Amino acid sequence: QAVTAVLPTADGNGLITGGQDGRVLWWAQPAGLPMQRAKVDTLELKTEVNLPKVLGVKEKDGASAGVYAVALSLSVLSGVIAVGTNTNVILLLDRSPDNRVSHRIVTQGHSGRVAGLAADPAHHCIVSCAGGDDKTCRLWCLRRHAQIASFPLSSSGSAVDISEDGTTVAVGLHNGKLDVIDLESNSMQP
Repeated sequence: QAVTAVLPTADGNGLITGGQDGRVLWWAQPAGLPMQRAKVDTLELKTEVNLPKVLGVKEKDGASAGVYAVALSLSVLSGVIAVGTNTNVILLLDRSPDNRVSHRIVTQGHSGRVAGLAADPAHHCIVSCAGGDDKTCRLWCLRRHAQIASFPLSSSGSAVDISEDGTTVAVGLHNGKLDVIDLESNSMQP
């Protein structure tokens, strides 16, 4: 099944992938392989999280439960992964050195799939956008697990990012345009 999201690990020596099979996977170089010789085709699977199982979604007639990662974002400060799913859930996955993964659900606020997700670890928040009829960009507080703000978009969202200083959000839209949000004034920029 399709891989829907890819990003590098915090140490830059591996990848994290999410896919339509409902799994989030951590890949890393084999132990003992010098990093200067490391290649993508030498990556080994180190840790796996099954999202339907984590979220308590049961399979029907042996078929996939239909929950999968649409967007991934990594906090380089903590190594925590934010996962946006096709079923409107945003959750955090925290992988320990012994490869165990704990999870926390941040929200189930969007209606439809979470299309884009970006973490702002300096301000302890996540920004998300949704596809379909939702047409919103939302800001979430990771400490309180609560929505801080919601912004209407001119079209369905497909990708989102936040500036390094945490003051501006750019949202890529399905109609090929870009909405820019000034978080200091809580307004859309022209």
